[in-house]
Amino acid sequence: MTVFGQWLKIYNPQLHLHLQTLQSSSSAAAAAASSSCNDDSDENYEPPLLNVFTIQWFLTLFATCLPRP
Repeated sequence: MTVFGQWLKIYNPQLHLHLQTLQSSSSAAAAAASSSCNDDSDENYEPPLLNVFTIQWFLTLFATCLPRP
């Protein structure tokens, strides 16, 4: 995922910045919600958005487009 993130930063910096902005605003909202409640911080964990989109893209690619050997 790190390689894809670097690739995205080089070849599509606008999308990379957009995903980073969404991630930081989501993390800030989760931190505010966890500080107002006394819940465990593990329940409010937000995975990096790039990982979520990349995993979904690869699953779709391999499940629907690439032929089986």
